[in-house]
Amino acid sequence: MAHAASVAVMSTVAYRDAYLELVARGEAEIGFQQIPEILPVKGIQYLGPLPDEIQYTTVFTAGIHAVARQAEAARAWVNYLKSPAAAAMFEQHGMEAA
Repeated sequence: MAHAASVAVMSTVAYRDAYLELVARGEAEIGFQQIPEILPVKGIQYLGPLPDEIQYTTVFTAGIHAVARQAEAARAWVNYLKSPAAAAMFEQHGMEAA
């Protein structure tokens, strides 16, 4: 608990994307966020993912309205998102394909 208390003294709470800007300006030394949120911010060096034991994974899913007017187009888009071409694009932006 003593370690947690010392970290709390050195911590800054910022909301939304504000803390990434604090890190980029040097007003904070480290920040934690999803990889695709960190990569495009100039002034931040991406260090890598957290260890698996403390890592949280965000899973994205898709759904189509029961009477969608363009259901086939929506299904085609979702099928594209599952393709190797889309997987390469996701990886380029710091996401992992399923």
